[in-house]
Amino acid sequence: WRVFPVQMHKWLSEKLWQKSDILKALSLPPDKLLFCSHHLSHAASAFYCSPFHESAILTVDGVGEWATTAIWKAGPEGIQLCEEIRYPHSLGMFYSCITAHLGFAVNSGEYKVMGMASFGKPTFHDAMKQILILHEDGSFSLDLSFFQYHLHPRKPNTPKLEKLLGPPRHPADPFDPETEQSIHWANIAASAQLRLEEALLHLVK
Repeated sequence: WRVFPVQMHKWLSEKLWQKSDILKALSLPPDKLLFCSHHLSHAASAFYCSPFHESAILTVDGVGEWATTAIWKAGPEGIQLCEEIRYPHSLGMFYSCITAHLGFAVNSGEYKVMGMASFGKPTFHDAMKQILILHEDGSFSLDLSFFQYHLHPRKPNTPKLEKLLGPPRHPADPFDPETEQSIHWANIAASAQLRLEEALLHLVK
């Protein structure tokens, strides 16, 4: 119920009118405006700009429609979906939740987490294995008891995540790699980065 009014406001204020707004702004007839799925757009922009005639494609992000991760086969006949993983299980959301825990803005501060990781060591790797689970078939899932981004509009993580990783960093807290507290945060970042890379290689294999 917390998320519903937020999403309804987005739909009623902007999303429902996107097609007519685009047609009006570009002075296009309706039959000239076509829509395709979010992950297919990613796959097409990679494949059709590449020098390859055949390809395997992996698309990964937060969420697009329902898909968060998709595997495609591309060739002369086009791009065909092979497998997909759906929301709320998402590598992008996993990384964004760690970003929030480390005191950075979601959807803009993730690069800071990647930078912070270089100052730490993956001492929380076992903890990340509890959060992000890799399966024998090449897929992954999240233990959703650590997250509530699909339930709460402002608080992406549950107290269980804080218990596992320690208190979150306040956005105003300085980062100084000479201090024990900052190294603690850097170790969390390094552990999340390693687990993300493991998950991506797992998907590729």
